[in-house]
Amino acid sequence: MKQKAIKIAKWTLGIVVGGFLFISLLVFIFKDKIIETSIAEINKNLEVPMEVGDVAFAFWSTFPNISVDLLDVEIKSRNTSTSLLKSKKFNLRFNPFDLIFGDYNLKQINVSNGELNLYVDSLGRDNYNIVKSSDENPDSEFKLELQAVTLKSMQVSYLNEITHQEYKSNFQEVKLTGELSTDEFEMLTSGQILLHSAKSSGVTLVKNQEIDFSLKLNVDQKNEVTKLPMAQIQIGGLPFKINGKLDKDSLKFNIASNAIQLTDAVEKFSIDQDNHLKNLSGKGMLDFNLSIEGGTKNTDPIDVACDFAVNKGEIIEPVENIKLRNIQLNGHYNKRDSTLEELMLSQVSFDSETGPFSGNLSIIDFENPRLKGFAKGTINLNSAHRLFHFPEFDEINGKLSVYCDFEANQQKNNEIKFRKCSGDVTILNSNFKLKDDKRAFKEVNGQMKFTKRDLRVNRFSLLVDESDLQLNGSLSNVFNYLYNDEALSMNLLLKGDNVSLEDLGSTTKEEKIADGKIFALPDNLSGNIQIDIGKIEYGGHRYEKLKGQMNIQNRSIGFSNLSLSNAGANIRGDLKIEEIQPEQFKLNTQLKSYNIDVKRAFQEWNNFYQDVIIHENISGRASLNMKFAADFNLEHGIIYPSIDSKINLEINNGVLKNSVLMEDIAESIMESPAKLAMGKKNLQLLEKRLNEISFSTLKNEITIKNEQVIVPRMNIASSALNMNVSGTHDFSNEVDYRFDFKFRDLLTNDRDSEFGEIIDDGTGFRMFLKMTGNIYDPDLEWDREQQKQSAKEYRKEEKKQIKEMLKSEFGAFKNDTTIKEYKKEEIPKEEIKIDWNPTTGETKDEVIEEKVEPEKKKESKLKKALERLKEEQKKEQEEEEEIIGIKGGG
Repeated sequence: MKQKAIKIAKWTLGIVVGGFLFISLLVFIFKDKIIETSIAEINKNLEVPMEVGDVAFAFWSTFPNISVDLLDVEIKSRNTSTSLLKSKKFNLRFNPFDLIFGDYNLKQINVSNGELNLYVDSLGRDNYNIVKSSDENPDSEFKLELQAVTLKSMQVSYLNEITHQEYKSNFQEVKLTGELSTDEFEMLTSGQILLHSAKSSGVTLVKNQEIDFSLKLNVDQKNEVTKLPMAQIQIGGLPFKINGKLDKDSLKFNIASNAIQLTDAVEKFSIDQDNHLKNLSGKGMLDFNLSIEGGTKNTDPIDVACDFAVNKGEIIEPVENIKLRNIQLNGHYNKRDSTLEELMLSQVSFDSETGPFSGNLSIIDFENPRLKGFAKGTINLNSAHRLFHFPEFDEINGKLSVYCDFEANQQKNNEIKFRKCSGDVTILNSNFKLKDDKRAFKEVNGQMKFTKRDLRVNRFSLLVDESDLQLNGSLSNVFNYLYNDEALSMNLLLKGDNVSLEDLGSTTKEEKIADGKIFALPDNLSGNIQIDIGKIEYGGHRYEKLKGQMNIQNRSIGFSNLSLSNAGANIRGDLKIEEIQPEQFKLNTQLKSYNIDVKRAFQEWNNFYQDVIIHENISGRASLNMKFAADFNLEHGIIYPSIDSKINLEINNGVLKNSVLMEDIAESIMESPAKLAMGKKNLQLLEKRLNEISFSTLKNEITIKNEQVIVPRMNIASSALNMNVSGTHDFSNEVDYRFDFKFRDLLTNDRDSEFGEIIDDGTGFRMFLKMTGNIYDPDLEWDREQQKQSAKEYRKEEKKQIKEMLKSEFGAFKNDTTIKEYKKEEIPKEEIKIDWNPTTGETKDEVIEEKVEPEKKKESKLKKALERLKEEQKKEQEEEEEIIGIKGGG
């Protein structure tokens, strides 16, 4: 018996092994045919061919079925550029015993890692009905005997241009099982879907919600009827009841809430899914009922009706202890073919720590919305942000009191037209910070009253970081400016005690540059702003008592009657800034300033970005009248080659001491041949005088153009010597300065002698010095050419004076109108006062006029003039001139 059992086992094992070997042999023999037939038969049944990148074949790993894996599959869409189907792996499974008899019966389809895009265009043409009917392909060896279909990790979207429905989702795993090829069967459907969005006419109804379901559908393929008995699904973790029916011509489904707590609904359906509110407590239920009805054709409309309500609800948020009580909500959504789409919140009310709030809102026709609403109450902004999370704000607190009543239409071009709008908004002690904005807004208070067109701002104040601002006035056409790109006009008063312009910008200079060039000034903004700011800081400089009228229009800003104080000096004038290209500006200004403290101005403006003369070297009082024009942009600031400026400058009671420039001049004189004529004592006194120079008045008109500062010839009467100065100084610090002074000034120890002031008769040898090169390492040398020119001009003046004397004395040159009568220069007479009674202290002054020598006879004077004229003519005939005393160089 035992031997018989062993024998049977051997035969059985042999048959099984033989069967496996036989099947394996058949699979190996028919492998290529199975693959070719599978792809060919699929494409025979499709109106759009399937493209396959590669194919893999398996049997034992999927036993008892044979598996054909079509890799990198794509089915293109008929009427869009987007593919209908893409899949990394499209798996087909067959019964191997059917293949033995030549039957290609498809048992299972598994599609994974891809996308399915279903689309209906505006003419009702879809892209997914691509399977041919059996009548079109009667000879096909391919037969469907499906028992399971699986979609895994598939991005599925549906867009209907007629009904304006759009759905985007991720089928994480969805299974359909049953005898799917029979006339009547029970199909089990289960899976998890992440619904990214469900939109109707562009309005998002559901967003980022997980749907879990396990449903049993009764399918009658013969009568084309599918029924869904009452079942439960999970949407966002909340329970809903669902039932419905789908037949040949119509569909009808109903989804209703199933004992959903209000707190759960607030947590799950929070606007910001990344910031869910947790651990809410309270009471109240959410009532929700959604019905969907319509036809099954692509062009058939779908009617949707949804009612939702909350009665006497309560929410308590434990972290901030936010309490909303007596919550009442009644709403309705309706979309039917015969009526316009409508969302109605007929009642929204609650009580909070700030008092009651109530309102309503209706939106009709989502394609061209008509909005109507009302709101009244006071809101705690921190509580509202905590519950609903406003995405534009990083943080916000304070109170907002609102009374608003409005009606508006949104046009197809997104313009909003207000038919009615009135109310007021009051902000109380609010602090907030906008997202991606470096500024912090603090202590925001104020009232805004608005109508259909205008906005009135009363006592509006805030702090922006360390800057304080107060605003009063009116703005016209506000809502059309905000929503319709129309023009805004304004009439405002802007005040502040302490303002830093760097606080007011929402981005840094580097961020502005990275964002690319756009117009910084709007072209649809106009109006006047009266400015009154106590102190304003920008770029490390402080301006005080800033007042003026600012006018904005056509991408230009003008400041008129501008007055401010900087470095102790009062400044007045006008300023205009015009944007001619994106972030490219033209600046024009005319400013006047008096009583400028020169030392303080040098210190305030960082010695005007040079160190040849610094604030420690200079003092005095100055005034200026300046015209200035230049181009500038936000990236590089002022464009220096474009500067065109004229500056009328006057400095009084000036002192220049320990200046490197004067040290260079003194050194040049001491190294020149003049030192032999001056003597050691005079050189020492000159060096001392140049070390500290004082002057009563300095006047000149300085020009800045073509990156060069031009200083016309001016006389500086100083304590050291009387000097003429002129020259140029370019923006690369290359200079060409010219100095000239009288040699006798170098020898004079004191301008006032023991017997009174020494009067300069205008004669005397002049020395000419030029400074060239870089201002920080200049070259100084004596200017021989200028010295020749000066001698020539002196002789010319002498000739002119002689001719005038001849005309005055003898009537010569009567017909020459260019020669004027000679007028002798009056020399002041010295008065001597003598005290005759120094003992008693009684003084009797007697004025003794200095005796003036009688004039010489005319003949001797004429003789002298003729001799001088003869001498001058003789000198002009000489080919070269010899300068006695000082030579160029040094």
